Amino acid sequence: MNQLEFNQQFAIYDNCEERRNRAFALYLNSRANRNNFCLLGRNDAIETIIGHIIGELAPEQILLVTDGNAANFYTTNDIQNGNVLRANFWSLAVNDAWVIGGINGGSTFNFVGTAALSLLDFNEIYLRGSAQYPITVTAREILGLMGAGYTPNVLNGALVFTPSAGRDLTTFDFVEYDEVINRYANADERLSAIFAYLEPAFQQLGG
Repeated sequence: MNQLEFNQQFAIYDNCEERRNRAFALYLNSRANRNNFCLLGRNDAIETIIGHIIGELAPEQILLVTDGNAANFYTTNDIQNGNVLRANFWSLAVNDAWVIGGINGGSTFNFVGTAALSLLDFNEIYLRGSAQYPITVTAREILGLMGAGYTPNVLNGALVFTPSAGRDLTTFDFVEYDEVINRYANADERLSAIFAYLEPAFQQLGG
């Protein structure tokens, strides 16, 4: 997606010009992210994992991957590319831009969270939202991956979404993402679709 295409599509969902310009830079960084994978899941779980990783690094390794600031480890925003979305200009459209960038770049998406759950528990903890926001951002991200043809698998006990080898991922955009979201009439239908999509992977986990 070039900048003109990005700007036209982003503006449909978020009309803030400054955020749109920064989101395009974030999109490019996500598309070219470090080690070709993205981490998705709840922020607290991701922070814990990153904390463990940093704790095992020597000071010179932290300097190498973070420019000396451990808080920037694996960060993707409008300044740098990494694996975790951290943007102080966040909106739902910005989050979509991060997902789309990762998809366009053919990244694997690794879910960070408790794997030893039944699918029903996973649904309640990570996917079902509140009365105001019936599905979580994680659920929305998984719908995007589903629409882009990703396959959920279990690798080393973790839930991983891998791209389809036979699909051109570079064409996936905001319009297609929106079509996936609106394919279902309401939140319950969206959650049911995710449930069916994830079920084979959770059978591998024994859930």
